[in-house]
Amino acid sequence: MVLLYLCCFLTLSPYCHLFTAFKAKNFITAESFARRLLDMDKLPDKLRKQATKVVQKSQQEGRNALKLNFNPDAKFDICGSSFEPINQGLDLVRCPYCGTAYKMEYSGSLCTTCNISSVGVETVGLTCMMTR
Repeated sequence: MVLLYLCCFLTLSPYCHLFTAFKAKNFITAESFARRLLDMDKLPDKLRKQATKVVQKSQQEGRNALKLNFNPDAKFDICGSSFEPINQGLDLVRCPYCGTAYKMEYSGSLCTTCNISSVGVETVGLTCMMTR
C-alpha cells in the first residue's frame, strides 16, 4: 500500500522512497524508483551517484525480498476505501464531487475523501474536481 503512495508522490521525497525499498531488499522496486530519479531534470550530483549505485546493485541482486501488490510499470488508480491499486482497464466508480476512484464493491457508499457524496452516483451540478 505504501508503495502506491510513494509512486504517486515520488517527486516530493524521492530519496526516502528509493532507499526505503532498497533497505527492505526490494531491489526490483528500488531500481524502478532509481530509474525514475535518473530521468528527472536538475537532479543533484550526489543523488544521481547514489541512484546509479542503487541501479547497479539492484541489477546484481535482481529480486524483491517482499511480495508486493505493485507493478511500477502499470497505470493505476488507488481505491479510496481499500487503498489497493485499481489497474487501468478494470471497472471502477468515482465520487461525483471530488473524483476519488473506488472499486465497484464500494458503489453507493459515502466517499471517504470528501465525506459529501455517494460513490458512483451520477449527478448534475457542482463538482469540485473531475479530471477524467
